Amino acid sequence: MLTSLLVVGVLIVIIPLYIWWKRMPYAHIPGVTQLGPFLPIKLPLVNKYMGGGAESPALEQLFRSGFVKDGVLRITACGVSRLFISDPDLIKDIALTRAKLFPKPPVYDILNIWGENIVSTNDSAWKKHRVVADPAFAENHMNYLVKESAKCINLSINRMEKSRSAFGLVINATEEMQDVTLDIIGKVAFGYDLGVFAPKDPVQPHKMTFENALKLTMTLGILVGGVLPKWARRFFPQTDIALNETELYMRELIKYRMDNLYDTGKHDLLSLLVSSNAEQIKETSLTDQELVSDVFIFLVAGHETSATTLSWMLYELMLNKHVQDKMYEEVKTVLSGLKFDELTVDTYEKLTYTKCAVTETLRKHPPVSGVPKMTRTDTTIGKYLVPKNTEIYLDVAQVQKNEKYWPDAKTFKPERFDPESSEYHKVKSCSFLPFSLGQRKCIGSKFSEIETAILIAYIVLNYEINNPKGDVYMNSKEVLQGDIRTESRITQSPLGLRVELKKRQA
Repeated sequence: MLTSLLVVGVLIVIIPLYIWWKRMPYAHIPGVTQLGPFLPIKLPLVNKYMGGGAESPALEQLFRSGFVKDGVLRITACGVSRLFISDPDLIKDIALTRAKLFPKPPVYDILNIWGENIVSTNDSAWKKHRVVADPAFAENHMNYLVKESAKCINLSINRMEKSRSAFGLVINATEEMQDVTLDIIGKVAFGYDLGVFAPKDPVQPHKMTFENALKLTMTLGILVGGVLPKWARRFFPQTDIALNETELYMRELIKYRMDNLYDTGKHDLLSLLVSSNAEQIKETSLTDQELVSDVFIFLVAGHETSATTLSWMLYELMLNKHVQDKMYEEVKTVLSGLKFDELTVDTYEKLTYTKCAVTETLRKHPPVSGVPKMTRTDTTIGKYLVPKNTEIYLDVAQVQKNEKYWPDAKTFKPERFDPESSEYHKVKSCSFLPFSLGQRKCIGSKFSEIETAILIAYIVLNYEINNPKGDVYMNSKEVLQGDIRTESRITQSPLGLRVELKKRQA
């Protein structure tokens, strides 16, 4: 008993001393220190030291980091110090001016389920992935995306209408948008119908449909496959099956594209990617394993980003009727009478106000709250000396809602992005970065913006978006203060968002 008490006493002394010692190189940077990690619950008495629940001092500081002096905030937890950068000039320095000194950190290794990919790599390895992928994302290939997006939202509308009751049509917007974007990514990325709107059984030798395998892989599978050693997967049997099935499906699709390399009728992303890879010399081409990993990244990022942005757009349109009405007048003018096969990127470009609304949604509700980087050497950020191998985060959420750069930042105002509007606000350089900045900006950002605009345009063309009776949402200015819960997946999406869709009269 005495020995145990002695050990506990020693630990009580040593742990704080260790954390204090680890914090010393960062002590000159303003911030907050806590002994423990961020915990999901509040712990009595020790909460201010252990960081449990929403009242964690570190979290409180983080949510206010956009207003921290000099735009640099240090948070030290468990002896590890991280910096959050919310000043646009410092963000520009890190992401553009001195980008080579701030590579991707090891935190991205969680995405290496099937090996390194375009997101997790740095330097020459990243360039190899980028050279192969660039042609597939060229804007002249986006006409196929526009057409397929319109066709898929029509399938979604048909399915939603079947659930209409005598009391109207109320949907779980979060789930519906995840389904329609999954359907699109299957067809546009793979040229494959996942069966989202026409369920089908798995075909031998498969144990699971591609749709079900992907859904599980993109949630629990990323954690199980990206963090746990392979032997530990047996404790998650369904997830293990999903991971194996997802890889098998992707390998089959890649092989089929390789066997039909010169089929010029294929416009899906995978066909373009395989074709681009075949044109590279051996030293710069990707292996089959690297292709599998890249395709999965494009699928996850494309699906999650668009689904999340669409859900938040429905939320904002529900609460801002004047925006919805203005958007309806535009989409009615641009889309009425057009057949799906007549749609092109030029159609998208004509949706000027809708595009502004998409951009404003990305400002107010960025898909990710921060972009992780790491210092390659001892360096300076602003006036602060920062040690080598320090994790830093470009604080997207805070810089994009800072009144200093965005007047009336809590208000949903698409006009701020319309140069022809009196509300137009000239964006300060590097204060808008929902897809990051510079060479490492998301390669699929245009893909996501086009997909989101076409989908929301057809929803608004067909429906008036209302707040369901009995559901109470606060003014949209307060969305980040707790009126709607969010769900952290790959992105930060609204949890269980319900909207009422009222059919517009023809």
